[in-house]
Amino acid sequence: MEKHHKKIHKGRVKTEIKIKQKLIRGNLALIALQPIRLYKNQLEAAILAIKNILKKEVRIITRISPYLPVTKKPSEVRMGKGKGNIHNWMARVQAGAILLEISTNSPILAPLALKSAQSKLPIKTKILKKI
Repeated sequence: MEKHHKKIHKGRVKTEIKIKQKLIRGNLALIALQPIRLYKNQLEAAILAIKNILKKEVRIITRISPYLPVTKKPSEVRMGKGKGNIHNWMARVQAGAILLEISTNSPILAPLALKSAQSKLPIKTKILKKI
């Protein structure tokens, strides 16, 4: 028997910028500069881009998790008949929130890996270094 999740409305993402957070476990981090609904596959693409460059020398800590279900109706279905099935998962990300942290020993390749992760995400992001 399948587990049923509560189907939610899209909602809004707050536009005010949070106070900058501190890094917990990593050396470098990606910070969101815009509010967005970030989907699971977008976050996974960024993580994969980091892993492709740094291989096994990196530990990635995700600070956000896609916890909200997104529904989609099948094609060619008429109006009515209720809400569609769960299609994807998303997280509401506020501006100034830390998306990913990485801890690695290679100071040359780490910024390159985060730049490739930035290109996978649909928003403007900033790289934060631990002082």
